[in-house]
Amino acid sequence: MFNVFGLSLKQFKEKNYVAAFSAKVSLFSDPVWFTLLDEHVIKDTGEVVYFVVEKNERPVFLMPLIIKPFGLLKRYKVAESLTTYYSTFYEPIYLGNEEDLPGALDSLFKYLRNNRVLYIKAYGFLSESSLLRSIGNAAISSNFTVDRFDCYGNWYLKVSSSDYDSYYNSRPSQLKNTIKRRSKKILKDFDSVEYVLVSDNSVDIEKYIADYEKIYAKSWKIDEPYKEFIRNIIRYHAGNGSLRMGLAYLNHTVAAAQIWFYIDSVSYIFKLAYDPDYRDTSVGTLLTDYLFRHSISIDNATKIDYLTGDDPYKKDWVDIRDQVVGVELFNTYSIMGKLLVVFNTAKARLKPLVNRLLKKSRS
Repeated sequence: MFNVFGLSLKQFKEKNYVAAFSAKVSLFSDPVWFTLLDEHVIKDTGEVVYFVVEKNERPVFLMPLIIKPFGLLKRYKVAESLTTYYSTFYEPIYLGNEEDLPGALDSLFKYLRNNRVLYIKAYGFLSESSLLRSIGNAAISSNFTVDRFDCYGNWYLKVSSSDYDSYYNSRPSQLKNTIKRRSKKILKDFDSVEYVLVSDNSVDIEKYIADYEKIYAKSWKIDEPYKEFIRNIIRYHAGNGSLRMGLAYLNHTVAAAQIWFYIDSVSYIFKLAYDPDYRDTSVGTLLTDYLFRHSISIDNATKIDYLTGDDPYKKDWVDIRDQVVGVELFNTYSIMGKLLVVFNTAKARLKPLVNRLLKKSRS
């Protein structure tokens, strides 16, 4: 009933699966997201295999994994989800009926088990994810053990109205005062203040990419490790009309830039940066206010997602926190997999003891 294929990037594209799996898209469940990570981020750190499950010759499930050889003779494999520095969520794509999902996952995990995959680490799931529960059930039925772990927080806002003023009035007083005071001051201090929203290819997208990169390089953040990935994800979403890149110009000089995306009524806040030379103007905060206003009043977003991390400033803008989790799956169908379970259990039990000994030795 179900057939499973492990494909290279080239094979995945040749079979036109990119188009097939684009039928159900969020920021992170887009096949183009996966292929761009593969091409520009993963590179030589491992081989990305696109595991596709078909039912009656129709693709219904996609789960890309990074596969690495394991053992002295490299007869075995270990796998990790295609989750990176840029990925808040890992979202395998399912296109079939709900009742077929257990069968599709059972077929996939039996395929992985029988192809000597000893260990899988997958992270980037919401703690209450129904897909994660289904993955766990399928893994257990194929003789994998399932160990769950916490990753990081995810903060977001549920938007109930397109009335920005109602949202704004619900924000902390300190934030509102900052926006009010700095909005007035910045108009006095600069002859020209301009906020630009770039959403598609109707403008010179390369100019705005260059301005974003200029700001990011001057900001407090570490150097962007994969510039081509960022450039191409911007170009891709500009082509779809789902880009929401905001830039602030003071006296015609770019001072702050943010990359947002708007997909299926959800606004994703992806990248933020400002020039430290303009720190005292609070231009980054004013640009955020500009983009929140557009998202709520113009795009009519139902959710604004701050994505990865528990940064304190996020609480000023959004209210809800979810826990993002991961799972470690050990294949106990093989002796080598059972040995890995024993080793992992021993390591987990010894770690607190080692930490206590180290702490005692330093005191």
